[in-house]
Amino acid sequence: MPSVKIGEKHQITIPLDIFTKLHLKAGDVLNISLKDNTVVLAPSRIIPKDDSWFHSRKWQEKEAQADENIAQGKVSRVYTDVEEMLKDLDA
Repeated sequence: MPSVKIGEKHQITIPLDIFTKLHLKAGDVLNISLKDNTVVLAPSRIIPKDDSWFHSRKWQEKEAQADENIAQGKVSRVYTDVEEMLKDLDA
């Protein structure tokens, strides 16, 4: 198990192999918690406020239903590009 040293400003360095396996990059955010006297660091993703609607439970349920309908062929038409779809909607 790798060890890390706590610096003067309470900072630690994540070992490269762990940093790489987690696909981390400088500036990423990690959540930190304490579980059974063990420090747990977990990657976190900050979602811009303008994009929060997409990550809501209701929206994700509707996305999953749409994906299922597409997979089962329950669609009336498949569009190859946005212009084609908009033209059809205007008709």
